[in-house]
Amino acid sequence: MKWNRIVFYLSYNIMNLVCFIICFHFTTTIRSDGPGGFFELIIKVWILVLSTAFLVTGLIFSARIYCDENPRIFYFFGCILISVLLLFFSTLGVFEACSDGKGYCRNWQIVAIYPRNWL
Repeated sequence: MKWNRIVFYLSYNIMNLVCFIICFHFTTTIRSDGPGGFFELIIKVWILVLSTAFLVTGLIFSARIYCDENPRIFYFFGCILISVLLLFFSTLGVFEACSDGKGYCRNWQIVAIYPRNWL
């Protein structure tokens, strides 16, 4: 039973840390100049602040699950919600970077389907 908690604690926090690193990377890169860049800066700072708060809250919740004998179901739902939000923010950063041919992923495609002409 203790090993299950240790595996959950480590894997959950490593997964959240990877999502946070991706968030941090994409939110600290401002790609637009002028008035659009100012609003991009504000939005990305808020995403970075929220991601940091979610990471810390996830660490606290997972520590409560690890340490308590009978953890509350609230902590499990909180951990799931925090992971989903961190994953959403990191995915949003990747999509934003790949939205045009100027970003990190020049000429990348999320899904590339090419039809085969058999005739």
